[in-house]
Amino acid sequence: MTTPDCYACGMEAGFDQFAEAEGFAHVHFHIVPRMADLRPEHRGPGIFALLRGPEQERVSAEQADHLALALRAHLHPHRTAQ
Repeated sequence: MTTPDCYACGMEAGFDQFAEAEGFAHVHFHIVPRMADLRPEHRGPGIFALLRGPEQERVSAEQADHLALALRAHLHPHRTAQ
């Protein structure tokens, strides 16, 4: 699945679902950007290797919170902020 808003910035977004790990009694989804220059080893579960990259290349907690709130507002436009 690809979101239309991503086309404008030259990337696609994939939705990955992982539920097979021992100790996880829930299902969760990851919205993963797929830049045109994303290396093949970073596709699918390999994307998590990027979390171990240099800190200055990672998204800050503040940026992650901002993105999460923006996604929630987009998915639930009538929901009030908590």
